[in-house]
Amino acid sequence: RGTATFGELLTDTAIVAGQVPEARITDAKNNILGLREAFPDAVVMGGGHSLDGEVLAKVSERIVDDGGQPFYVLALNPPNTFATSSLDENVVAINAQYDIVGHWGVDYSNFITLDTNPTFSFLNQLGSNGTHSVDQLVFE
Repeated sequence: RGTATFGELLTDTAIVAGQVPEARITDAKNNILGLREAFPDAVVMGGGHSLDGEVLAKVSERIVDDGGQPFYVLALNPPNTFATSSLDENVVAINAQYDIVGHWGVDYSNFITLDTNPTFSFLNQLGSNGTHSVDQLVFE
């Protein structure tokens, strides 16, 4: 998930100011490496919405930079705003066309934009009908 608590909102604000949530990235990376160690024959992949999509993109980049096997990530409406934007080729980012959060920062290497045609376009960001909702990325 992305932002769910007041503390995470503070983290998001710090990210906009250029700070990287190192503890969150390190935690996620350690969890992925732990899963790989516990299940060596399994293919471990990840996915996340918003901030968690961006965090997992950075985890993927760091695992590969450290010489590890690729970690594939599907990120939904992820910004790409950390001090050094992720351009990891193992990440696929999917965004709603008018989502301001998901289009914040540099586009990912593998980037898909869906025309979800929401009411009020870029003015409609929040809630289940907003462009930043994963509900907008469902194809019926």
